[in-house]
Amino acid sequence: MGSTELYGRALRKAHFLFEEDYYPLNHGSFGSYPKSVSDRMHQLEAQAESHPDTYIRYEFPELLEKSRKVVAKLLNAKPSTIVFVPNATTAGNTILRALAWEHGDVILTCETIYSGFDKTIEYIVESTPAETETMSATWPIEDDDLVASFEAKIREIHASGRKVRMALFDTISSMPGFRVPFEQLVQKCKDLNVMSFLDGAQGIGQIELDVGGLEPDFFCTNIHKWFYTPRGSAILYVPEKNQHMIRSSVPTSHGFKPLPREGQRVINNPFPPAIGTAFQELFGFVGTTNDNPYVTVPAALEFREKVCGGEKKIIDYCIQLAKDSGDRAAEVFKTEVMDNKANTLRKCAFANIRLPLEYGDGEGKIPLRDVGRVAQFIASNSAKLKTFFAIIFYNGAHWWRISAQAYLEMADIEWGIQTMSKLCERARNGDYKDSPSH
Repeated sequence: MGSTELYGRALRKAHFLFEEDYYPLNHGSFGSYPKSVSDRMHQLEAQAESHPDTYIRYEFPELLEKSRKVVAKLLNAKPSTIVFVPNATTAGNTILRALAWEHGDVILTCETIYSGFDKTIEYIVESTPAETETMSATWPIEDDDLVASFEAKIREIHASGRKVRMALFDTISSMPGFRVPFEQLVQKCKDLNVMSFLDGAQGIGQIELDVGGLEPDFFCTNIHKWFYTPRGSAILYVPEKNQHMIRSSVPTSHGFKPLPREGQRVINNPFPPAIGTAFQELFGFVGTTNDNPYVTVPAALEFREKVCGGEKKIIDYCIQLAKDSGDRAAEVFKTEVMDNKANTLRKCAFANIRLPLEYGDGEGKIPLRDVGRVAQFIASNSAKLKTFFAIIFYNGAHWWRISAQAYLEMADIEWGIQTMSKLCERARNGDYKDSPSH
C-alpha cells in the first residue's frame, strides 16, 4: 500500500466511484473522493438521522473540531484561525461583504481572477464606495515581472490619492490553470501595507502550503477539489489579528453578536456553548445544511496516507503527470504548453495546451465571433463521450486545461488527446455552428 504502482487506473478502479468507461480529466472543477470517504459520509448520515438533535447539537461540533485540527496541521496554522464553509465562493463573499469599504478604497485583482470572485467584487463596487482595478499582466509572464507589475500598479493607485486596501490573487489560477508566485505577492502586500486575500481554491492537496508561515490577511481553499472530500467543503483562514473585522458569517446566523445599542432586546441562541473562539462560533451553525462533508477530512487524510503514500507522493505524481500530459498533447497538436522561461507556471497539477484552432478571416480559420460556440461545442460533445474538456479562450487562442490526478495515467491522457484532436477537426469543419454561444 502507498506505492505509486497503485496509482493510475488501478487506483481508480479499486478505490473510486467513476463509471468503468468514464475518463475524469477535469478534476480541478469539482473534485472527487474515494469509496472509503463515501462510506464515512454515509456513516455520518446514518448517525445524524438516528438521533438528529443529539448529533447536530453535541456530536457534530466535536467532529468538526477534529477536522479543524487536521486541516490546521496540514496548513501549519493555528486551529483558532480556521473555520469551515461550503466553498471558496462563500469564503470570498464572507470577507468582501464584512469589510467597511470607504471612498478611495480599491480592490486590486489580476485578469485571471475566478469569475465568481470577480462578480462578487462587482457587487461590492455597486453597493459600497469601493472601487476595483485589474493589474495589467498577460500570461505566460515571468514571476519577477509579475511581482514588479503588481508593485507598480499599487504605487500608481496610491499616487492617485486612492488606497489599495485589498489585493486578491490566486495560489493556482483556475482557468487557465497555472501556479502564481503567491508567496512573493503576499510579502509585497506586507511591504506596501495592503491587505492580501489569497484565493487557494485550487490549493490544498495540489501543492504544499505553509499558510501559518506566510500569514496572508485572508485565505481560503476548497477541500473538496484536491483533498478527496465530498462537496462542498472548504476552509476560511483569518489570522487572529484580523478576526475582529469579520463580524458575521454568510448568511448571518446564531453566532452573530450584535453591537450594543439602546433598547436592544436579548436574542436567544438555542445551541449549546460553542467549542472554540468567538470567531469559530460565528461559523459553527450557519442555518440547517448538511455539513457532514466538513467532518470527512480525517477519513480523506487516512486514505491519502495509507493508500496513496502521503501528500508528497501524491503531489509529486500529479505534477509530473501534468508535465508529461502537456508535453505530449503539445507534440500531437503541434502547438505549445503555457509556461514561462523559468518553468514556474507548471509547478502544479495543471497543464494548459493551446488547441490546434486558428481564428480570424480566411480559409481554415474560425471567425472570432464564433469563439463561444466552439467552446460550447467542445464542452458538450466531450460530455457525450464520457469525459469533460475544460477549455478557455485566452490571449487569442483556446487552451485545454488538463487536471492530473493520482487515479490517472498516460494511457488516459492519450485517449483524451486523440478525442480532443477529433473534436478540433470537427470544429475546423464547421460542426460547431449549431452550438449556442455563451
